[in-house]
Amino acid sequence: MEVSVKNTIRLTLCLALLLTTLTSNVSNAYNPSDYTIYLDGEEIVFDVPPLEVNNRLLVPVRAISEATGATVTWDGSTAKVDRDGDVLELRIETYVALYNDVPLTMDVAPMLRNQRILLPLRFVSEWLGLQVNQQGSAVWMSALQSLPNDTVLAPRGNTNGNMLASANIIIWQNRLYHVAPGTWNVISTDMETGVVSSLGSFGHAGISNLQVWEDGLYFNYWGGDTHYRFVQIDAQGNILRTLSEDARSAQIYDGWLYYLKTNPSGTGFRLHRQSMVGGDEQFLGLSSYGGYFFVISDQHLYVASEGALLRMNHDGTNRIRLIEMADRIVSMELVNGMLMFSTGHDYSETGAIYQINTDGTGLRLIRDENAYIMNYHDGWLYYSTRTVPQYGEGSHLGPGPPSWPPRAIRRVSPDGATVETLVETMDDEIMYLYPTILSDGNLYYYHHNFTRQQQAWVVVDLKTTQENG
Repeated sequence: MEVSVKNTIRLTLCLALLLTTLTSNVSNAYNPSDYTIYLDGEEIVFDVPPLEVNNRLLVPVRAISEATGATVTWDGSTAKVDRDGDVLELRIETYVALYNDVPLTMDVAPMLRNQRILLPLRFVSEWLGLQVNQQGSAVWMSALQSLPNDTVLAPRGNTNGNMLASANIIIWQNRLYHVAPGTWNVISTDMETGVVSSLGSFGHAGISNLQVWEDGLYFNYWGGDTHYRFVQIDAQGNILRTLSEDARSAQIYDGWLYYLKTNPSGTGFRLHRQSMVGGDEQFLGLSSYGGYFFVISDQHLYVASEGALLRMNHDGTNRIRLIEMADRIVSMELVNGMLMFSTGHDYSETGAIYQINTDGTGLRLIRDENAYIMNYHDGWLYYSTRTVPQYGEGSHLGPGPPSWPPRAIRRVSPDGATVETLVETMDDEIMYLYPTILSDGNLYYYHHNFTRQQQAWVVVDLKTTQENG
């Protein structure tokens, strides 16, 4: 049997539900050897029967892999599964596999039985891009054709707006709007005359997500009795309407507002959307303690939570698990039909930038550096390095002021071959650099002075890489 999986999509959410049923009931309802596994309607005959280990159903990887057209080699210690150029490396009793040299963590380590390597059914299915359904003791797997790849860079709002949804700066009606450093005032600057005016103060703790939609300006503000309110204002700063009283990480796309909302329990977040023209909000079926990062394309919604990367339709249906990384995903961008994402941790300088196809294949390491706040513009991926302060002996908070490693804004070509540093500082008083690419083609960033608690905006002309305050 010959089955092409080059364009297959990753495992849908129903697999997770299925495997919950399998792993919770397999020991009570069936012996592992009682399961019959089918691929596209044909039974797969194993010379070593599946096993149940730690509430996981394990299956021989060679039989399923070769049935889908993948090739398997074994040198006595390492197995390599080659699927259209993507290579998975496995070692016996080792929980970490290598996917194109990128480490992936499994909850059950591969084991050797009668010279056959057994892996968890879930992991094998995800790797091979198979959808799985169960009917009693029968497990049905099928290779699915993916939806077309996304080729349109997801705009935040529209082309008049900024290209980064979480930014505190935007161009609207030929004026530059930004949050005044050290305050919660929104400032408007005429791009031609330079005349500056204030739209007033909003909230008492923060303003973010300035966006444009249908010639209207929208943003989040919070603080005091306001819990992440998402509003529309006019050019004078008057609030025209409130779309949501609780909408974190809000993004406008194609007439819909996508956002995180606090769980009813008060801990964690749920992913919602609602129409920009009115109507009830829709829960998209995802709830997490740690929240989500997400980007939107003309076809899909891509969501990252901790180390898992999911793809789904705009209404939350057809959820597919693309990949699960050992480290937390901290930023993500859609670049020419490819997903670029970075992993890392707030308290560590380790991290990396990866590239993956929108069907979950072709995982590649682009840059071995802890990066966040990524922007794609004109053939470059822009990002700010994430750095951790160094303290003296004693507690992790002291003694004395922190000493900061170099902080920088860089840009890297999507293939990782070329890297340029645009901004770099060794000033211990400057904690972070927050970059944004605006529709005028310039790089805007602001830096936070740790000692004086001051912020400042700087613009970099990307044609000359010259800074202007």
